[in-house]
Amino acid sequence: MVLSEAARSVWAKSPNAVGEWLPLWQHMDDSADVAGHLFDRWLAPSVVELLVE
Repeated sequence: MVLSEAARSVWAKSPNAVGEWLPLWQHMDDSADVAGHLFDRWLAPSVVELLVE
């Protein structure tokens, strides 16, 4: 993923153990990974069919 310096500087998550903020792109990447995991392993097949349509 190629993001500009400005895009990488946007904050999205609260500070971690060392007090640093995580950027918006990291939050979005984490959210996409969780959504993919849920789609592939948790959703009922009937729900997947509705979403794919």
